[in-house]
Amino acid sequence: MLLYLIVLLQLFQLIAANEPRYDFQSTSITANEGDSAEICLVKDMSHISSQSIVYIQVEDVTAVRGIDFIADSQITVNHTSGERIVCTNISIPYNDDNESDESFRLRIIPSPVNAGAYTLGMSNIATVTIKNVIAPLSCKERLLLLACKTKELAGEYLPRPCMTARFNNS
Repeated sequence: MLLYLIVLLQLFQLIAANEPRYDFQSTSITANEGDSAEICLVKDMSHISSQSIVYIQVEDVTAVRGIDFIADSQITVNHTSGERIVCTNISIPYNDDNESDESFRLRIIPSPVNAGAYTLGMSNIATVTIKNVIAPLSCKERLLLLACKTKELAGEYLPRPCMTARFNNS
């Protein structure tokens, strides 16, 4: 009986809530360098017809804003009426650094403009992991490696450019 009462109270709380609740669709997001990270917010179904501007705080973890990803310290997402899911993108530029994967954190925060405009769900923090991508060789570099490999297989002396190319791409 007590269990039914608890379930009934929770349902009543969901029905009686005056503001929509927002969560991240995924709390773990992965993007490659040179791509963009798609950040999606989900609105609870009880307030599908309401419109909100949702605020997301962006925090550096190991990735550096402006270098590893392009975003302001706070992002606003306009969630229009009738939509359950809305997405935005954060640009992840490619850099030549040979580094390990990096990350930054996103946090849905209460509206600084309109207190009580929406509530935070249980999944209000997401981590974006940036995967390091090794750039493909240019046409010139591939031709140099092919010529060097041909010389090496023929037992010929390798000139300096071949030694440098072989060392850099081994």
